[in-house]
Amino acid sequence: MISLYLSEVATAVLGTLVGSDHKFIGVSTDTRSLSEGQLFVAIAGEHYDGHDMLEEAEEKGAIGVLVDRGVKGIEIPHIMVSDTRFALGSLARYWRKRFAVPVIGVTGSAGKTTVKNMLAVILKKLGPVLATPANLNNEIGLPLTLLGLSPEIRSVVLEMGAAKQGDIDYLARIAEPTVGVITMCSPAHLTGFGTIDIIAKTKGELISALPKNGTAILNSDDSYFDYWRTLVGSRKLITFGRSGDIFSKQEDLSSDGSSFFLCSRERAREVSLKYLGRHNIDNALAASAAASTIGILKRDIAIALSDCPPTAGRLYPLRGKHRLHILDDTYNANPSALSAALEVLRIQSGHKWVVIGDMNELGELSKKFHYQAGKKMGEVGVDRLFTIGEKAEEVGKLFPGPVEHFADSELLVRRLIQISVKSEEDICLLVKGSRSMMLENVVDALSVSGGK
Repeated sequence: MISLYLSEVATAVLGTLVGSDHKFIGVSTDTRSLSEGQLFVAIAGEHYDGHDMLEEAEEKGAIGVLVDRGVKGIEIPHIMVSDTRFALGSLARYWRKRFAVPVIGVTGSAGKTTVKNMLAVILKKLGPVLATPANLNNEIGLPLTLLGLSPEIRSVVLEMGAAKQGDIDYLARIAEPTVGVITMCSPAHLTGFGTIDIIAKTKGELISALPKNGTAILNSDDSYFDYWRTLVGSRKLITFGRSGDIFSKQEDLSSDGSSFFLCSRERAREVSLKYLGRHNIDNALAASAAASTIGILKRDIAIALSDCPPTAGRLYPLRGKHRLHILDDTYNANPSALSAALEVLRIQSGHKWVVIGDMNELGELSKKFHYQAGKKMGEVGVDRLFTIGEKAEEVGKLFPGPVEHFADSELLVRRLIQISVKSEEDICLLVKGSRSMMLENVVDALSVSGGK
């Protein structure tokens, strides 16, 4: 964890220290989790402003505060900068430069959290791992993660998210990754990007930011592979996928996981994966390729992958009430992720039901993608569809089976319980929607406590 004098921070972020110089341990941007002795960074967000919390930060024992506007009502030292978000990134980069450890950056339209989680397990073979907690993958979360670096850390794996062009470049210049992984490119956050071509260019910013002795890990099956390969230059390239350097054979997909042989030009190792779906085999290949670049043996990679627990909110199986078996895929939604989830639902036993919420940030193509989702559900054998949200209502228009639409999640839950009680067969219920839909509340209401 970062430990510096306030004067060192002021120098690193091109700020001005006002007040006495003290040493702090740790950085926080949230007074709710602020600990005594930390530096508090006041950041203005959409619904809050850390500058309004300076007195609370002082009361909780902050050593100093980092601000970008006038300070009133506090006596502790403060560092004045022009932009606290940018300063937080500058401080993280300054701290990161002190450590000569492998840093793996992971980005992509889907799969990046899963690949990051898999790598966090695999890399334990080298010793303590610093990994992005939860999904803190933006211009605030990534710097805060890096500020957790300490001498005992042997490797770092960072998830890198983006909402617009330039975001990945900014994060990569803070983190200075030695290995860059792009999982895939598909329509997501189109409202911010505009086109899928711009999404591909944004993901490619990770490769362009790698050092000349860095390694790029690319999906050979992705339609943008040839473009990303042009960005690699003299850097090392390792590919994964059906035609990649790291590939799979003898895949066996089941309703509770999968098994396959993890293959390279050297040899094959059997893996039993607890994650559901064919797409998660690709995620395992991506993680394997990245781990192999920093010296993890294939044997150890295969063992670690078999031990990886599935990630909550991402096709996470839960035992539901009555005859419900729930696939909790509520973390987020885009067309490719929904398609992957439906392929998992296809091989489940019992009746197949879907709760679908709005897929947001799809721009002008939103209606098209929602229409197509209804057609896809019919193709995979969905028996019953429940929609919630204005955009999701479009899904039902091309769905060939019974559809019920809800504007309220409580009414949706009551209806699901009402009809599931009467079912004479088991039901597999896929629940999916964008983060803002908060469909995890539906899952919580329907699942049996203790879950999986």
